Order: sequence, then structure tokens, then C-alpha cells
Amino acid sequence: MGRFGALFGRPEFLRGFHGWMTLCWGALIPITVFTGLKGSIIWIALMSVWANFVGHFSSWQAARVEVKQGEQIGETANLATGATALAQQTADAANSALFSDAESPV
Repeated sequence: MGRFGALFGRPEFLRGFHGWMTLCWGALIPITVFTGLKGSIIWIALMSVWANFVGHFSSWQAARVEVKQGEQIGETANLATGATALAQQTADAANSALFSDAESPV
């Protein structure tokens, strides 16, 4: 993964990037209305392309979060299974030690 991929793979960067881009595009809406660009075909085409890009990009980010959450849930389940097995082994060892001491003559 190159520099671009590494930069856009950081959630902190993406949060800031999307926040600033939202503010920029939000500021362009009144500018478009007051300057008369709202009737420009080029402006409408650019807004459509941007909307498609942002929609797909947001969906991709949401999917990345879901994948990470799934991996974390799987890791947690594996840890819980291992902890349960260890607790059972400890209980079995304690029971066998307790009963073997009770049966042996002193």
C-alpha cells in the first residue's frame, strides 16, 4: 500500500478529511445560489460526480468498520472459549486433588 493508501487507511485522517470536505461543500451551496452557477451544466455534473464518489466512499468506510468489528468479535469469542476451557481444567484439577486427598489415609 502506498502513501495514499496508508493515509486514507487511518480513521483519524478520514474523520478530519470528511469533516473539512463537508464544510467546504456546504459553503459552496450558498455561493452557487448567489453567483448563478446553479444553472451551469458543468457545476451540476461536478456535483453529481462528487455525490457518487462520496456515497460509495462512505459505504466502503462503513463496510471496513463492520469487517473490523467482526474480526474483534471473533477474537473475543476465541478468548472466551479459551478462558472457559482453562477454567474447566482448573476446576477438574481442583476436584481431583480434593477427592484424592479425602480418600488417602493420613
